[in-house]
Amino acid sequence: QQKHNDTNYNYYRKQLFALDRESHHNASIMGSKSKKARAKASKKADYPEVPNTKSMDKFSLLKYMASLEPSAADQKLFKELSYIPSLTQKWEHQTKIVAELMKRSGTDIGQNSLDLTGDGDQRPMPQAENSQKRAILRRLWSYGADFNEVMFEKKLSPFAAAVVRGEAKLVEDMLSHTKDGSSERHKLLEYRETGMRLSPLLLLIALGVKNIAQGRYLFFLDDAREKPNYLEVAKILLRYGARPDARDVAGKTVCHYGAGSMAKELSLQIVSLCIEAYKSCAYFEKKIVLKGLSRKELNGTVGTCGGFCNGRRIIYLDHDANAKPVLIKPENIREAGTMKNLTSDELLLNLQDRLGNVSLHETVCSENDRGDVVDFLVDHGADVDIVDYDGYSPRRWAEINGQITGRKCNLALYRAFRKEEKKVRAKAKCCAYCKKSGSKEHELLRCSRCHVVVYCDATCQRAHWKVHKQSCEQGIKLDRPKITDVSPGIPLNYGRPDHIAVNEKFWVKVQIATNETSTYNSPHMVYDESRKCQFYVSPDESGYGELKELVKAEKVTFGEKSYFLASFDDAGDCTIYPNSSALRNF
Repeated sequence: QQKHNDTNYNYYRKQLFALDRESHHNASIMGSKSKKARAKASKKADYPEVPNTKSMDKFSLLKYMASLEPSAADQKLFKELSYIPSLTQKWEHQTKIVAELMKRSGTDIGQNSLDLTGDGDQRPMPQAENSQKRAILRRLWSYGADFNEVMFEKKLSPFAAAVVRGEAKLVEDMLSHTKDGSSERHKLLEYRETGMRLSPLLLLIALGVKNIAQGRYLFFLDDAREKPNYLEVAKILLRYGARPDARDVAGKTVCHYGAGSMAKELSLQIVSLCIEAYKSCAYFEKKIVLKGLSRKELNGTVGTCGGFCNGRRIIYLDHDANAKPVLIKPENIREAGTMKNLTSDELLLNLQDRLGNVSLHETVCSENDRGDVVDFLVDHGADVDIVDYDGYSPRRWAEINGQITGRKCNLALYRAFRKEEKKVRAKAKCCAYCKKSGSKEHELLRCSRCHVVVYCDATCQRAHWKVHKQSCEQGIKLDRPKITDVSPGIPLNYGRPDHIAVNEKFWVKVQIATNETSTYNSPHMVYDESRKCQFYVSPDESGYGELKELVKAEKVTFGEKSYFLASFDDAGDCTIYPNSSALRNF
């Protein structure tokens, strides 16, 4: 029951690759070079002294990682929180333990106690300044704080209990007896419970979908009046105006709970609803104006925006109080007075928690290797380049292939990178001047100089020449390689393949050395699909630096390789055309 969220094991794996960065941050904050002064500053600043991690072996690294865990006193509290049987442990005492741990994590529990229906203290916690405090918050999230005691002693409010049991009819009945915009309804929808301060929507996933629906806490269903229907409960909560972006005490949203490494099919469905609801939640309970509707009599009508239902917003029209509310798409709604479009471009699944993580960070670093969840997040717009407080992004984790991300996660991320690059490059498949797309009937012609930019005809090319001539390139001419032999297993040949004519362009792969054992000045390898053309470009040869910069900029292959058009002239010299970079050609 304590492992329904990511474990500290994933954090250890991640931190092994963040130590050097963390050491840099902490050293700059301490502002001292001497060991004695650093130790003194470390004690004063309430975080551990940071040694030189570059000289550590694996055992020393793991030992150092332990120093980033909660202190001995904190761990004693966690042990009491986690392992003392509920029959001998009172919920009130558990609450005191959680409150003390929250206080030690740097969370303002006074602010939280005054904000019973809001997110409370959501101050970010950067790594360098809060190592042990972050560890407390992370472990609380992993344990679920006092989830066990809350469930065993049934300490949830009647409404929250109905939500956790999945009683859709009871939930709607309780909400329907409150007035629109009333404090009673707001309290039902947003009141925070358990030590993690979960709203009903978060409780639905954390305790309902991921626990009761999986066979845990089944005794909690003894008081149920109907079969659980968690998806319908989620729809009801959003329809009555529950905040899809509600956060727990660690800053985590419904995406962290429902679309992480422990995600279930049902939790992903609920997260999908919340992602769509979040885009237009800024309109909730505001005066709005309708526009662009096919029912022209409604255009210009003023109303009040309600909850989210089936991809639309519920609108209560002002001109007729007795009229039934209408369902309107968010694109047909504007804020009254300003006529602003309040639809958010920011996505719910890209909201970072207090530790700087989004659900994609936690999923790709998990030992569960949930490639299906990565696919789900990317398909819904997750940002693969969002950086956490350690300075790492999901793209960076994938770059450390096989050491941080699992195989399925890595493949899912690679598919996302290719899809992203294809969208960018698809924009280039139109006439550079008139922007008309090519087709079988309307084949575009390439510039004969750079062989990259395309045009409808010579007229468009001449009209665009003043713009294009700044970037049109002849290509990178390479020297004849100095490396002529490596080993019997790698035959080298600096020349065009037999099936390629003089000055005919063909595809080659340029691969640069990026692993830790290679030096910065390692030669680049260039070869075609047939391997009839295969040679090295040394650091002191022309084109070495240009090729390195081009390949390092290739996001899909993590700056390790790229494909370019190349040709050999009458003298047997090779030219590579930098603007012809492609995702893959063989």
